[in-house]
Amino acid sequence: MNVIISNKNQGLLANLDIDVIKHLNGEFTIEDLVSQFTNFF
Repeated sequence: MNVIISNKNQGLLANLDIDVIKHLNGEFTIEDLVSQFTNFF
């Protein structure tokens, strides 16, 4: 289970050969990330 949170290096991460269950691209505060992943399974 992998989660990718990216911004300027999105192109490098997009070429990885891994299973990704969630991908977020942009600029986030820690509060934004906590709310995105609360109760995330």
